[in-house]
Amino acid sequence: MKKIRVPMGTSTQVVRKAWKKNDVTQKWNESALAKKLAARRLKANMNDFDRFKLRRAKQSFNKVVRLRFLKLKSISKKAAKKAQPEKSEKKTAPKKSECSK
Repeated sequence: MKKIRVPMGTSTQVVRKAWKKNDVTQKWNESALAKKLAARRLKANMNDFDRFKLRRAKQSFNKVVRLRFLKLKSISKKAAKKAQPEKSEKKTAPKKSECSK
């Protein structure tokens, strides 16, 4: 946002004209800080039922995300298993009972 150059001691009418000319209100509403403050105000004005609905919406969204993630994870594991060459059988040391005979 750029500064509006208005001389000291000007009338309210001049400031209002400069404000409208530079579209300050619209620029403010599009800024990140204004959006953050509006979200905070909205959250503060929520009643108990609104908080409940929000919690349920978050739960359902997170469930969808979690299921999608697990599906992609399993696909990735299968692909990694397929690409990995099979290891030959490990040579094991003979048991103690076989060595002593």
